[in-house]
Amino acid sequence: MYEGHGLLVVDKPPFLPSTPNGRLVRNTVQTRIRVQRGNDDIVAAHRLDRLTSGLLALSTLPESRGFYQQQFAQRHVRKRYRAQVSAPLDLSEKWRTIVLPMLKVKGERQVRVDKRGKPTVTRARLIDERLLELEPHTGHTHQLRVLCAHLGAPIVGDDTYPVDVGLQLDNYSTELKLCATELELRLWRSGELAMWSSPRLAEAGFWGSAE
Repeated sequence: MYEGHGLLVVDKPPFLPSTPNGRLVRNTVQTRIRVQRGNDDIVAAHRLDRLTSGLLALSTLPESRGFYQQQFAQRHVRKRYRAQVSAPLDLSEKWRTIVLPMLKVKGERQVRVDKRGKPTVTRARLIDERLLELEPHTGHTHQLRVLCAHLGAPIVGDDTYPVDVGLQLDNYSTELKLCATELELRLWRSGELAMWSSPRLAEAGFWGSAE
């Protein structure tokens, strides 16, 4: 979608991990792009869950890597997601800020809503029947998936919340209806603010009531 200023922005499909991890090394966005471009300096500036689709930013130069990774680490990047949920929610078209403590227990896939956990902040609004826009202001593991499940409306296609059915690397039949649709950050060297939107936003329906 975009290349320049030591940055590459791509539209990640579902089921493909962002970076190598354990069982999956070659079949990841980062590795595929490195091979395609013959550039081992390409590194993901952040991660999307394997099942999540949408915009992913990667640095292409060692010199730009820290600049972009730091923006994500310091929460200076604006990210927006679209999610189709499995039940109606008590939300409106106006943005609502939701704060929840989340706890990641070592050895468990599920993240818990627990008062001992770290506070997470998410803005959410309803844009269609059972269709949400979400803006995470913190970067906790599974933050948006945990939030929707906690509110009683798990994201359609979620294999972990509210029930963990186990890791199914060979199951490509059920798409998680969670997509990173917008990404806004500053460009290396110029400092210019740049924003990208997912091509899926132009698709008819895009998980709305017509689908």
